[in-house]
Amino acid sequence: MNKFCAGALIAACAVAVTLFFVRTSPPVAAQGPGAGKAPKCSGMLIGVDVWNHPVEKGGTASASMKQGTVEVYDHFIVLIALDGTCSVYPHGWYTNLRFRAN
Repeated sequence: MNKFCAGALIAACAVAVTLFFVRTSPPVAAQGPGAGKAPKCSGMLIGVDVWNHPVEKGGTASASMKQGTVEVYDHFIVLIALDGTCSVYPHGWYTNLRFRAN
């Protein structure tokens, strides 16, 4: 009987701790340094060269995009292709960004 009570007590504590952390953690949108922020600027993409490594470390161009849209944030850009595919690139991983601002 004592083993059953100990097991039930452990299970009850585990549930209580889980519920406590779920209720006190911030919403997902509020997490991270740039989460939930609007872009600094955005527009129709004219062209950009994307690199496979940071440019300062000698990366080589891995792709060029000439169509779609771009959103510029504090630490990264989001490129949205015409088919809706989104790609995120940190600053320093792209060059020659050109776009028409909205």
